Amino acid sequence: MEGMSGAATRHLYNNLCALPGGCSCLQIGVWKGSSVVAALSGNPGCRVTAVDCWSEFGGPRDEFLAVCEQLLSEDERAQMQLVDGDAFNLQPPLPESHYDLYIYDGAHDYASQARAIAAALYVFAITAIWRHLTTTAIVVIDDINFDSVRQGTADGCEAVGGCMAGGGVIAASFERRLTLDGSHTPLPEARRGYWNGVLVLVIDKSAAAPGAPGAGGSSGAGGDMGPGTPLEEGIPGREASVD
Repeated sequence: MEGMSGAATRHLYNNLCALPGGCSCLQIGVWKGSSVVAALSGNPGCRVTAVDCWSEFGGPRDEFLAVCEQLLSEDERAQMQLVDGDAFNLQPPLPESHYDLYIYDGAHDYASQARAIAAALYVFAITAIWRHLTTTAIVVIDDINFDSVRQGTADGCEAVGGCMAGGGVIAASFERRLTLDGSHTPLPEARRGYWNGVLVLVIDKSAAAPGAPGAGGSSGAGGDMGPGTPLEEGIPGREASVD
């Protein structure tokens, strides 16, 4: 399957979405659809909210739709809600609630990555998503090979009272980094493995200290933006688009 995901990555997504009791997944950055197909295939209990604005790598929106049409059944396609737009400029609430899995594979410069993890764990904490996350949730960050991704994710975790390696609201952490110099994984290994690396975080909201940014119901440093405010207004830094 063509796409910027390795075979091991797709197996990981499929297994995460097959957890007992069903899964509600928010996926930011879907490109040609390989990760969405992996999440939904054979998982009738999974629902995916897929967000992308197709602003990079040729913008293959039509190819995404064609791949979903070809490889997913009608019932599986019905389990997907497609949101076409900039992930950091959406009006909350998103089409699905109670997300227990969040996969970020969007723009990977430092500013975008810091905003991505914050969007799931901090900015959304004071608007829509944090209130609708299950007490225990899983966050997956793709392309962890790259230094900008690692630093932005580490800063985002710290902002919500956690540590990327585990601690605070981060109950557990699994990292598979395939290069140590920030380079792209050699293609043969990337295609059969985890592409450019992956980080999996298990979030435990109950571990947040009272009044901390990651605590449920806390407005944190950003204040209460309310349900009608674009997310970007609560996130410092430049605008970001999604791969």
